[in-house]
Amino acid sequence: MQPIDILQEIARYFRVYLPKEREVSAHTQASYNDCVRAYLPFLAETHKIDVEALQREHFTGQSVVSFIQHLREIRRNGASTCNQRLSALRSLFHYLAKRDSGMVGESAQVAAIKRKPETKAPPPSLSREQIDAIIAQTDPSTKSGARDHALLTFLSETGARASEASAVTLGDRDLDQKTVLLHGKGQRDRVVVLTNVASDAIGHYLLTRDDKAPTSPLFQSQRGGGLTRFGIYSRVKTYHRSAGLDLPSLFDQRVSPHIFRHSLVLRFIDAGVDLPTIGACLGHQDINTTSAYAHVSVSRKRAALEKVNSPGEQAGELPQWKTGDILTELQALRPQRLCRKQG
Repeated sequence: MQPIDILQEIARYFRVYLPKEREVSAHTQASYNDCVRAYLPFLAETHKIDVEALQREHFTGQSVVSFIQHLREIRRNGASTCNQRLSALRSLFHYLAKRDSGMVGESAQVAAIKRKPETKAPPPSLSREQIDAIIAQTDPSTKSGARDHALLTFLSETGARASEASAVTLGDRDLDQKTVLLHGKGQRDRVVVLTNVASDAIGHYLLTRDDKAPTSPLFQSQRGGGLTRFGIYSRVKTYHRSAGLDLPSLFDQRVSPHIFRHSLVLRFIDAGVDLPTIGACLGHQDINTTSAYAHVSVSRKRAALEKVNSPGEQAGELPQWKTGDILTELQALRPQRLCRKQG
């Protein structure tokens, strides 16, 4: 068998294999793309060659070990980020082994690399008072304020992810049942029930809109398209900063759209709702994901007594190296995470 053109195969991995053969989500494609665009320049720098000069023999299990070590020791990435990068490279090497039997040994070595143990801090959460303070910063008497009031209430009452809220259309609502169809991670849909508070907030917002087509986004930007994940994040941060002036305890909180989801899970647990029901409401595929919150709820109470805070961890930025044509192509193939600013 002729050795493969490694760079062409990597391009095919992103152009055909992930989106069409595996049908993985755009989020996973983007994450894997980011990893490989960091790995290739690292590999080229290691061998003192241009990225375009990389050959099959440069792609080894040891190179992956060195890359992960570089992320951990030089880039100061945490265990979670390193494990994500390792998963991406395992997938890539598995694909390359399927395309070239000469890569089977290297793929096996990458698959054998152990993941780093992750010490997970309790997910950040907000009290009911803090959530109400943030939502209270919106002005429902204006069109954008009514939208933001409905959005924040929707996130708080349903535990929807920002990506799910961004994808909701008017046709996903069932007015009679007061439910909304969410399109979740891994192309898994679920139905969430709207509380009266959320239903009323959305109903008030829709009175300000002319566009009522079923295919229209539920939460529209000023341009008429749907609010993106970044747009939702931006609105949450704006109201968080404003609420901090009224409620000083919010200054110490790192707030994002996802914190409403964490907070809802803990409110469920504190109210005695069983874990399978919580998992169904939140779209957890693995009950162990939900179970983790049961321990968090106890630790949260203990932390309140001991006044101990567990800081979270942010992934480090991708290093910047000299780019080549393959990197330009991979950048073009990367699914956009819709991060332009919206009103």
